[in-house]
Amino acid sequence: MEARFKSFKHDNSFYLSKRNSIAVILLLIFLLLFCIYSLTKLKIGVWVSFSAFLLVAYTTIINFFNLFSTEKPRGTYNRDLVLSQNHITIHKSTFKISEINKIEFSLYDDRKGKFKHHNTYFEPSISHGLNNRLILHLKKGKKVTTSFLQEKNRSLKQHPEVLIHYHKMGILHWLQLIDILEITDYDKIQKFKKQINAVD
Repeated sequence: MEARFKSFKHDNSFYLSKRNSIAVILLLIFLLLFCIYSLTKLKIGVWVSFSAFLLVAYTTIINFFNLFSTEKPRGTYNRDLVLSQNHITIHKSTFKISEINKIEFSLYDDRKGKFKHHNTYFEPSISHGLNNRLILHLKKGKKVTTSFLQEKNRSLKQHPEVLIHYHKMGILHWLQLIDILEITDYDKIQKFKKQINAVD
């Protein structure tokens, strides 16, 4: 009974892609020409209009191509995240189940290839599957956090036995268990509850 995922550490530093850099340059050129035109009344109205056209055309084209683009991972892969019956391993640290007070998957539904909503302008629409986060609340009061990769053929949902075990050990909340397993129908929830209780 074990589930393995690639652990990932995000780079949260400021980053401006080449596409975004070009858009910023076009915007600055437009603003500069517009200010000059407004303040000096120079006959550069054509250039102001042309720069505005370039800016609108560029942003439209880039956002169209972003519909088919996959986001690039920004950060570094670490050692595997291992979810097993008796312990959980994050990077180089292994924690016994008896040391854990609660397991929390604050993000768990991101998969590689999934179409995602834009958080920022010019952002690719296809996810790399790295926006999943596990938080271990240890009995000593410490929190251990990691992000991890989920793919279509390797996701939390495909390891119900591990998740059910954690729930029975009292460290994974029932609502999160059925959310991860995508059990939403009331009758199916009741049937599932009877099944896991019957195993005891």
